[in-house]
Amino acid sequence: MSRIALALVTATFAGHALAAPEPAATPADKPSAAAQQPATKSAAAPETSQGAPATPPPFTWTLRANAAVAIAKGHPIPVAISVGPVKATGVTVLHTALVEKVSKVLLAPAGLTLCSGPDPKQCKPLPDLPANSATQAWLVGATSAGVYEGSVTLAAAEKPAGDAIPMTVSLTSGCLQAWGVVTILLGVVLAWAGTSMVRHLVNRAQLELPAALAREALEELSSLSKGAPNGSPPLTSITTVITGCLKDLQLPALEAHGLPGRVPPLTPLTEAALNGYRAYVKVPADWAAMLGVLFRQGLDAAWKALAAAQPHTPARSAALTAITSIDQLAQRPAPLSADDTVQLLQPILATLAPPPGPALKGGPVAPPPAQPPRPTPQELIVSISRLGLAGWAFVLLATTVGGSYVLVLGPNALGFGTPLDFLNCLVWGFGLPTGAQLLQATTGSISTSFGMSK
Repeated sequence: MSRIALALVTATFAGHALAAPEPAATPADKPSAAAQQPATKSAAAPETSQGAPATPPPFTWTLRANAAVAIAKGHPIPVAISVGPVKATGVTVLHTALVEKVSKVLLAPAGLTLCSGPDPKQCKPLPDLPANSATQAWLVGATSAGVYEGSVTLAAAEKPAGDAIPMTVSLTSGCLQAWGVVTILLGVVLAWAGTSMVRHLVNRAQLELPAALAREALEELSSLSKGAPNGSPPLTSITTVITGCLKDLQLPALEAHGLPGRVPPLTPLTEAALNGYRAYVKVPADWAAMLGVLFRQGLDAAWKALAAAQPHTPARSAALTAITSIDQLAQRPAPLSADDTVQLLQPILATLAPPPGPALKGGPVAPPPAQPPRPTPQELIVSISRLGLAGWAFVLLATTVGGSYVLVLGPNALGFGTPLDFLNCLVWGFGLPTGAQLLQATTGSISTSFGMSK
């Protein structure tokens, strides 16, 4: 028992000894709070860096281009690209929406191409653009003339939706501008040719009018000769003169003697040629006047006397002799005036009728006072033709120079070269209003522009 009790006492004492607290440290042995704090952050920092990694910066870029640019046909359009903290890869043209202002045609139906250099023949794709860099790129593929408005959208692998660059592109070429000037000149020439043709035909008709009147009179006399009564001797001399005059008054003969052709000549008709033509037409016209007197004041009375005379009577013989004598009056190289013809007819007609009564009393009629010479209508036509030629030369120069500046070369003609531009040049050359003013034009105003009236 004593041994058991001793063992229990010994175990109890040992348990108290193990459970006893450690002795308290002295102030010298306890570390300070300042020394303990850095140790705590250095242990926590690795956990923060390993558990929550840093977010990469976003992709940003800036696209710039001139708001309005005028380029020649086939030349590139410059574009500036500034990249932010993230590089740009696979930069390309996503969409081209440049539409011609009037015709609404796309600048490049197949789209523009982004190149690293300005030479369209050596177009190379744009390489990857490093971060924080600025690059000059070029859009090639603009070939159609005109003024195009809209935008071009560039995209990259980092921004597939892309960003649009608004711009206005005016596209033309020196060749198109040269053809524009030629078109204006062509319009002026066509306007001159049209108006000159019409005026020439009018002048030609006026010059042909005396010949036409003489031809009509001779044809009427020819029909009168067929109305002779039975038994009348043939009018051989008169018929020969009528036939020759009608031949001389045909258009080929008139044109051979100075009548202008249907196509206006390069040089206006001279006064010498005009006077020669007038002298040529005057001969058959004078013959027509003389023969008209012979028919109406001579043959008409002789035919009536022949129709009224009985066969085998002196009256019939006198009528036949008078008809033959009247016909012989046409056997002369040049026609006589109406007064001279009447004087020759009087002794012939005296054999058909009783002598006329006594002459009227009264003194001789005083001749009218001499009038100063005045230009004939034909001479005025020649003067007008000369002045018109000089005026058209000035109009040709002024219209071509003015139209070239306004429609082709001036500041308002950027992008010249569309079909409508050439049509405007042609209309300008015609002397008609262009653009919105043409919508207000009427038939009267257009005819006035060409110097014509209804």
